[in-house]
Amino acid sequence: MWELARSWVEGWAVSRQVARPVDEPWGLSIQVGLPDQAVRHVLLDADAGTARGLVGAVTEPATCIKGFLAPEVMQPWFPAAWEPLDPGFLMAVDLRPAAVQAPDGYTVGAETSGGVVRVRVLAAGGELAARGQIGLAGAACVFDQIITEGPTSASAWERW
Repeated sequence: MWELARSWVEGWAVSRQVARPVDEPWGLSIQVGLPDQAVRHVLLDADAGTARGLVGAVTEPATCIKGFLAPEVMQPWFPAAWEPLDPGFLMAVDLRPAAVQAPDGYTVGAETSGGVVRVRVLAAGGELAARGQIGLAGAACVFDQIITEGPTSASAWERW
């Protein structure tokens, strides 16, 4: 399980183009550098005492701590001042090559740079239908920021 989780963290860091994860006794730490998330700590092998020690040592207010445990297991590890995030789920599948064809009227564009594959799907009128990206980390790829849109919201993604 932890090898899979480590691959996900590494691929996420590539996708978000942030610093490589740093090994810590309890898991991995990533300097994200965003105003609402300066640091992300990912618990890979932590018990309640280890997690409480990490929480107690946090000095950066924009710190995110993620774990691969149910929210009701982790919630008691944090003081009331911490705000929980909605739970996310780690999904994994072995990928195999497959022929892909866009539906009639849609076009697909892809570009690869810095280990990130970005894909856009445009509807017949040129408006954005969907977009997403993949962070490549060794033999793993992490699907990230997958969004489907209606024609009215395409302008938000024109910069891409």
